[in-house]
Amino acid sequence: MKILVCVDGSKDSQEAFMWSKRLSQCSTENEILLLYVFHMPSSMEVVPLSDSELDSIANNSAESIFSELSDQEIPNTKITKIVKIGDPAQTILDIADDYNVDFICMGSRGLSGIKKLLIGSVSDKVLTYSSRPVFLTKLPRKINILEEVVELP
Repeated sequence: MKILVCVDGSKDSQEAFMWSKRLSQCSTENEILLLYVFHMPSSMEVVPLSDSELDSIANNSAESIFSELSDQEIPNTKITKIVKIGDPAQTILDIADDYNVDFICMGSRGLSGIKKLLIGSVSDKVLTYSSRPVFLTKLPRKINILEEVVELP
């Protein structure tokens, strides 16, 4: 089984990695592709950077994220780390096709309201345009401690 796990350092992407580890135990030979896509913030676009400088920034960002995740040994599973620069949704779709993955596993940040309407979300775009199955993970809802103690109307 070949699983593409999209990581960005968020708790949501850590949850996606945890689920991919569980799912990989369903097969005897597995590969987890950890994909980090560096999307240059618009504030950085005014500062001219060479390709090597941009690659260095992306690789440094990715390495700290990868080190948190891939230190754990997963039986019968090869972990491949991929770093790309570009539009996250399109890059995820391209990598999924290029590597012929069985499915994509990623976190859902749960944007809502006007933010989702204006900018959309990477997970929505991947779900809409992927020709492969997409497994979205979501963190458990945090319960406000005050709601547990005081009955609100």
